[in-house]
Amino acid sequence: GSTMVIVVINNSPNDKVAAFDVGPEVSRVYPIRTSETENLVKFTGLNVTSGRFTSLLRGRSVTTFTSDQLAQ
Repeated sequence: GSTMVIVVINNSPNDKVAAFDVGPEVSRVYPIRTSETENLVKFTGLNVTSGRFTSLLRGRSVTTFTSDQLAQ
């Protein structure tokens, strides 16, 4: 089956909260972050509700969100 991947770059030195609209096919996403102090750190999965989720994006970081297999 298919999965979804989102890659987000926060070039700002400030943390930001971002909202994502990924659609009803996604039920959970799993963040992985690289920053000045983290190297591919895996975090607890985030629930997707009504096709949306929010996440904190640390300053000067790259965060990758991967999904479970997409619902058909």
